[in-house]
Amino acid sequence: MRKQVDITPHLSLMIGGTVSGFDVLKLPQQIPTFVSKAQKEGESIFILGGGTNTIFSAGHHQIRIGKMTINKLAVDGQFIRAGAGVMWDKIVETAVAHNLSGIEALSAIPGTAGAGPIQNIGAYGQEISHCLDTVIAYDTLVKEFIPIKNHDCGFGYRSSIFKENPRQFVISEIILKLKKNYNFTDIIDYPGVREYMSEHDLAFNLQNIRAAIIEIRSLKLPNPATLANAGSFFKNPYIDINHAKKLKKEFPDLPQFPTGENLIKIPAGWLIEKAGLKGIRVGDLGTYDKNALVLVNYNQASFNDLEEFIKYIQSKIQIMFGVELIPEVNIIR
Repeated sequence: MRKQVDITPHLSLMIGGTVSGFDVLKLPQQIPTFVSKAQKEGESIFILGGGTNTIFSAGHHQIRIGKMTINKLAVDGQFIRAGAGVMWDKIVETAVAHNLSGIEALSAIPGTAGAGPIQNIGAYGQEISHCLDTVIAYDTLVKEFIPIKNHDCGFGYRSSIFKENPRQFVISEIILKLKKNYNFTDIIDYPGVREYMSEHDLAFNLQNIRAAIIEIRSLKLPNPATLANAGSFFKNPYIDINHAKKLKKEFPDLPQFPTGENLIKIPAGWLIEKAGLKGIRVGDLGTYDKNALVLVNYNQASFNDLEEFIKYIQSKIQIMFGVELIPEVNIIR
């Protein structure tokens, strides 16, 4: 009988099944061996960073996990090169320390550098796609490392070719191209951030913006070490203009963000809170009382519990607003 490894302790929401193998990848040259071993055993591969955006269904998965820990980090002028295992916030901290702008709004996002392009992480108006220059990845089809430029990454809202083809590319390194000279006009235009800066009488510079966002996020996101969660659980939905106008008449306080493509982005957290679902608890699952967009596992919720809870929230939002909520987290079934 093959070895079965419990993946649950490696996931921040603490919901998962078992996998066939678990390898720690400390160096890029270990990746081809890892892929080859999985292929010989007839296993799929899955690269795990911080485990903050991933859930596995119950039961056994014929999957070999590669725990990404490549930890290289270097600054060269306006470029930052980071191994896929570097914690993302360490990169932001490094950028700000070198007065490089472009990712300061992405402060305190959990997870690793390699996960950034996969999910096209974003917050407060910035996305990694705005400043990512190149991804270095091992292509499991051609069996070699290849550079993938930004325009070939297929970036969209919380999506990329890496997310669409999870078993083809194993990211080993990312290269960011940031701005050397901070420009006030580049500041994110989110009321919450501006209000915080004003209330605390902070000058608009990279260090203060980073500090403000870290503080704001700490108030809205529970620490997974003390309360299991996977961060923002649902994507912010995009709806057509006519639907947006109709909702605005019924709910005048609904925030709306035009995209310039005949679509309007609306906050999923606002919808959940407006539906009266903020801070609710059903069994061992609930929505965080300070942020309706965060689902938390209070004890030992099962994957079936989670599926039912997701459906419950989706149904409420669909009935009340006619909007479909789609999970942002990566669910492996």
